[in-house]
Amino acid sequence: ALKLAWQCFALLRVLLTLSPRPHVMLVQTPPAIPTFTLLAFACWVRRCKLIVDWHNLAYTILALSIGSRHPLVRLSEWYERRYGRCAHANLCVTHALARWLREELGVDSTVVHDRPPPMFAPLGAEEAHQLLLRLAPELEAQAPKLQEWAQEASAADTLRRGRSTLLTQRIGEGPARFRQAGRPALLVSSTSWTADEDMALLLEAVQEYDRRC
Repeated sequence: ALKLAWQCFALLRVLLTLSPRPHVMLVQTPPAIPTFTLLAFACWVRRCKLIVDWHNLAYTILALSIGSRHPLVRLSEWYERRYGRCAHANLCVTHALARWLREELGVDSTVVHDRPPPMFAPLGAEEAHQLLLRLAPELEAQAPKLQEWAQEASAADTLRRGRSTLLTQRIGEGPARFRQAGRPALLVSSTSWTADEDMALLLEAVQEYDRRC
């Protein structure tokens, strides 16, 4: 409780006295407690607008650790429903969340999808080859758990020689190329692996795709 009180004091001190008067305050949630009330108060004092960027619901994340029936979860839900309406404008990351906010809170929001920065771009064959060579020890340790991914008799041996990786191969002295056959699919998800984001749905879809193809 003492730590929370100190954090609230420190945040209000920054918002009210140490920063220039803003036109807008933008806050991402979660966390929602006590952010909503502190920011709403600071915006009222400094006569600026509050914009909330909704990425998830704080009370549903709290329920993952202590259960949905816990009094703190119910208090958090009440708080979020009560003070989630205090913003002048709202942003969110998915259309599903926008519908929930509109139907459950009466809050209209603008959907702004998360986008990766330019540094996240597909690797060329040579870059992928060098990266997978650096990861070779880990790949060798996991090789028994992988499906057959290469036509060579000894995949680990070709990894050691630097001629072939999980996804690429180098023939002769030429440049590395992506393997055209005998390689697994590499699936990268932008979501986190938490209980409220059911990755089992994705895994089941991959299995179903494998059966049909």
